Amino acid sequence: MITQFNINDTLLQEALALDDEITVDALVETALREYIQRRKRLKVVTVLVPI
Repeated sequence: MITQFNINDTLLQEALALDDEITVDALVETALREYIQRRKRLKVVTVLVPI
């Protein structure tokens, strides 16, 4: 799927600099996967440890 994003250039360059071999597409996919994993973990924690 082709999608256009307006991404902060500074953030994009900083993320790309962390891995010389990564493409923008791979970077965005990795970021989405990590975001989803983190949110799922937070959901589990809030269920197990209510505030």
